[in-house]
Amino acid sequence: MRRILFITVLLCLACTALVWAGPRVAIVKATDINLACYDWKIDALDITKKWEAYWTRAGEAEVEKMVRKAVELAGDFPVEKGDTVVIKTNLCEDVTHFLFAIYLHRPTDPEYANRFIQSMVVDARVVRAVALICKEKGAKEVTIVEGPASGSAYRSFDVYGYTKMAQEIKVGLYDVSDGPFKEYKGPTGLGLDRYILPRKVIEADVQISVGTMKTHNVAGVTLSLKNWGMGIPPGSIYGALKWGLPHYLLYQVITAVNWISKVDYAFIDGLWGMEGFGATMGEPVEMGLIIAGSDPVAVDTVGTRCMDFDPLHFGHIRMCKEYGIGTYEHIEVVGEKIEDVKKDFAPVPEQFRFPNEWGGNTGWD
Repeated sequence: MRRILFITVLLCLACTALVWAGPRVAIVKATDINLACYDWKIDALDITKKWEAYWTRAGEAEVEKMVRKAVELAGDFPVEKGDTVVIKTNLCEDVTHFLFAIYLHRPTDPEYANRFIQSMVVDARVVRAVALICKEKGAKEVTIVEGPASGSAYRSFDVYGYTKMAQEIKVGLYDVSDGPFKEYKGPTGLGLDRYILPRKVIEADVQISVGTMKTHNVAGVTLSLKNWGMGIPPGSIYGALKWGLPHYLLYQVITAVNWISKVDYAFIDGLWGMEGFGATMGEPVEMGLIIAGSDPVAVDTVGTRCMDFDPLHFGHIRMCKEYGIGTYEHIEVVGEKIEDVKKDFAPVPEQFRFPNEWGGNTGWD
């Protein structure tokens, strides 16, 4: 009888541990900050050259090492043999917009231009490493996708070094505006009732989001959840800057799209972050980080804390947890500790913030 009672207690304790065990999120810090953060370049201020990002093999290897370590630490990588995989990057807008912002900040400083642009877009070296891991896991097809706020994804792929990279490692590139599309029903009363989205993305076996680490003047922050929720709705349907989506309910739109198609694995390119008037007019912050995990809410929670912000201030993080997309509770952080790598990001200045209710925000830092 005592033995049965002892076994029962052990089982109860084991079940309790499983209930309380939260998602695992990895933080990896660059071992060589020069290769990780300063090796990427684009001669944006030299109009005698084609706009095209470039880097060295050594810098490429440093970033790949970081991404591989993050996946190894976080675990639960979802790709299996025969899978079709989409990797959603974030290239934001056409480089000409960035030039305007650079001229407002430091118009004659080419090094600043490199860092400013790098803080705005996802580094192709990060996505390259993710794609290679997918191929090694046996993926049948790997496609890098983007849906920029304005301009052509293919032009952005070309400018930011993705085109050559994709050709070299033999993966596809896709603009979400290309279609074909399908209408998908979202949660009742959340943003729109239905969303027109690209079937190639929604119907892939595995969806991966690689977001930036930036402040945002509507959502508060933009990491992996917003990258997916606002990135995969096509501009060819919702128009320039995707104003066809109800931005006054931005946090609901982000949640609804992530609910329709939950991200299987999330990364944050934290090599550089952006503080202040994000997501396109702020200041670059050197971080040297890769953050990764299978729960996008947990990943964004950790990313937000690395910016020294409270994730519960931002509506889309709270609501994505409410709708079962992930959790911000009981997170096991592996690799670096948040307190050892975080920096005090300046929030969006008050005069540039959209109304709190647009992003469901209760605070901005």
